[in-house]
Amino acid sequence: MGRYSNIKVIANPQSGKSDSKDFEELIKEQLSKYYKTVDFEYTKEVGDATIIAAKACEDNYHSICSVGGDGTLSEVIEGMVKYEKSPKLVIFPAGTGNIMSKSLKIGQNKKTVINSIDFTKTKKIDIGKAGEKVFSFALSIGQIPEAINEVTNEEKEKNGFFAYFSNLLKRLIRKRKTHYLRVIVDGKEYEGKVDHLLILVSDKFGNLNIPNEESSIDDGYLNVYILKKGAIFEKLRVGIEVIIGNLLDNENVEYMKGKNIRIESLNSEKINVDLDGDRGPRLPLDVSILNKNIEVFTGKKYIK
Repeated sequence: MGRYSNIKVIANPQSGKSDSKDFEELIKEQLSKYYKTVDFEYTKEVGDATIIAAKACEDNYHSICSVGGDGTLSEVIEGMVKYEKSPKLVIFPAGTGNIMSKSLKIGQNKKTVINSIDFTKTKKIDIGKAGEKVFSFALSIGQIPEAINEVTNEEKEKNGFFAYFSNLLKRLIRKRKTHYLRVIVDGKEYEGKVDHLLILVSDKFGNLNIPNEESSIDDGYLNVYILKKGAIFEKLRVGIEVIIGNLLDNENVEYMKGKNIRIESLNSEKINVDLDGDRGPRLPLDVSILNKNIEVFTGKKYIK
């Protein structure tokens, strides 16, 4: 294949183990096999990746490469979605989580990420929209996102994903907080106490598979899980089922699928949602799906 014209690399130097800059020359060398020009730009504060990505769209770059974790990727996508013709997206996982790259079968070893990507194959994927913000894989409410948001940058760098998981277990055991919500999915309504609400863009969240449904990353639907009020040990059991990818026939999980969702708090509680691991807007909130909005290069092993 011939080389593409140019690519803008947007790198977060603080992601994961804080070593994104150490890989600049390696990334440039590997991307140069596929692009005539490789331009690097580092983020300095929250929101920079969105601004840089939007400018790359305006400058008609062929591709944008996001180097960082889920938060960096979400910012990059937010800068791209408003453009009718946006660059193709390359995902370079260098932070914590990296859910989207795993779903697309992109390698997680930083030295071989680029070699794991098929630069002849792209897929147009769905993006979630929550108010004026976007999310690439998950919107959530409950103790899981609260546990994630409690983890400091120092803990992320030192312990990676284990920091999230250990803090979640501590929170589930220590606190038994529920929310009283109304969730409307394409006219179908759920009202009641909720331990946790999870809305997924894709059919996977790590190893989690959508139960008894034909669903995909580009089907134009959001997948809604409502974990109902239950005992602490039931929460832990469901949590383990999420990890191993089995939510079939769990009586404490309400599942719905739709394109337009309304979430409201039915008391005076002020509730913010979590978007891809970062704090998002406050309820009430309208959530929708942007069908096949972003074109992304997939991993060589990606089939679906």
